[in-house]
Amino acid sequence: GRLAYELARQTEMQVVVVEPDVAKAHAARKALNRAGLYGVRVSVHHCADLDNLPYGPYFANLITSGSLLTEGNLPGLDASQLMHVLRPAGGVIMLGHMAGKLNGQTIKDWFRKGGSQREGEPQCTVSEENGELWAYAKRGKLDGAGDWTHQYGSAENTTNSGDDLVGGDLGILWWGEPGPSPMPDRGGRNPAPLAANGRMFVQGNRVLFGLDAYNGT
Repeated sequence: GRLAYELARQTEMQVVVVEPDVAKAHAARKALNRAGLYGVRVSVHHCADLDNLPYGPYFANLITSGSLLTEGNLPGLDASQLMHVLRPAGGVIMLGHMAGKLNGQTIKDWFRKGGSQREGEPQCTVSEENGELWAYAKRGKLDGAGDWTHQYGSAENTTNSGDDLVGGDLGILWWGEPGPSPMPDRGGRNPAPLAANGRMFVQGNRVLFGLDAYNGT
């Protein structure tokens, strides 16, 4: 749990650890609990199959790998599961490796096999220097995703977001704060929530919320 510990210590992120080894998962929980982080800023999930993660799409803003960093073990057969959980419009995959077992082309091929060459998917760039290897990918905006930047949709008052993705049965992507309690009754015809490039802006009662549209942070 050392990587999770440092991420939580040096940032304000909520950290989710996915560990296929049950003994390592237990050890990480104990160590992070002693540090006062487990269940507060860090969660450790035991998941034996990294190619079948039990998560919905788009929840992660940053993805990295401790086992790749120190042992040279890629997280899964390819990058498809990482792509599934990575937030569009700015989500980052940052993978480091220092054990000398892998080269840059191996990681690029791993990304490519996971579908990162499709239109709109992040492309992997690799740098190698002084025995360190770093692979970086940043996900762009979803093809067909629309924006609602003004009270009536756009500056032209079209009342249309231009979104080509939403349709059919809808489901919940995330839930949680801020919730309706700080927001005035909609019957008072308050300004509409605005959305642009994966971010939402909601006016509450003497407060303005900025939210990640994909995971609610």
